[in-house]
Amino acid sequence: MKVGDKIDVLMRADEKSSMTGFMQATITRVVDDTLFVEFPESSNYYDTQVDRWATSVCPFESKTKEDYAWRHEHLTNAKDLEIDSHDKSQWLKATIFETKQQTISANRVITLAYVAYRVYREKISQTKKDERGTYEGWSVKFDEWIPIFSPRIMPWQTRQGMLNIDDDDFDEQIDDLVDPEPGMEKVYAVPRVFKCISSQFLHFINLFGNAGGFDTLINLLENPQLAENQSLTISVLGCFA
Repeated sequence: MKVGDKIDVLMRADEKSSMTGFMQATITRVVDDTLFVEFPESSNYYDTQVDRWATSVCPFESKTKEDYAWRHEHLTNAKDLEIDSHDKSQWLKATIFETKQQTISANRVITLAYVAYRVYREKISQTKKDERGTYEGWSVKFDEWIPIFSPRIMPWQTRQGMLNIDDDDFDEQIDDLVDPEPGMEKVYAVPRVFKCISSQFLHFINLFGNAGGFDTLINLLENPQLAENQSLTISVLGCFA
């Protein structure tokens, strides 16, 4: 991967939310295995750096092609469009009233959607009214502007009622996909999105484990002579190895 290449990157949707989604990014700088990326159609809040071997990095449009096509077609000039939107806590019914453009820099202009967490209906059991009519949902107090390429906006009735994907569930999906490195029999360490994605660190942990390092540590810690030692250090362990 080189400067100018485009990739899909799994990102947090907001600093106050654990909800994630894939977004399209452009590589602006490469330092060893670190990729500096920008998200040209979104806020510069998302601009970050990622490890080229991270599970959060995928080939361009492998995760975003259909999603971005929908956003370009339906959200760019959206008006009174019903959607599902994440309020940083849960997925709710919502309506995009209008859109506007915001200039981030000379070469970066993004589109924002005015999102209202309510939908308008003529007949509903609980009547709430504003200047637009009767609605179900939340009042104007909770309305906000959201970039149209934010993972917090999704097509109508695709997310309502869903909670965030639990981090543990996502980690289990990663566990199932990671195979032992060439020349190794077992996997002792796997990447954790937003926690540890260093390919070199994971490689050495797996190397240590496959060389019998963890088994040796367990055997040493089960040694009754060590159990009586009050100052258990690496040097002490080495004496008994």
